Amino acid sequence: MLGDAEAIRTPGMIHGILFCIYCVTLYQAMGTAKWSITKAFLIFLTSLIPIVPFFIEGWLKREQVRAKGTPAT
Repeated sequence: MLGDAEAIRTPGMIHGILFCIYCVTLYQAMGTAKWSITKAFLIFLTSLIPIVPFFIEGWLKREQVRAKGTPAT
């Protein structure tokens, strides 16, 4: 694997595509949930810092319950 450009290019491309999908999904969720730019930006920042998304998950589940009245599982 050392020195093999393909070993870096393929996972890097997959990672980049998944991150772009995440950004588009966040933009759509922002419109659906009527989040402010600040709230959406804070959620975006969690994608850049490892482990932080685990902490924001509980908050997002509470937001779902508040918005729709559905149980958080």
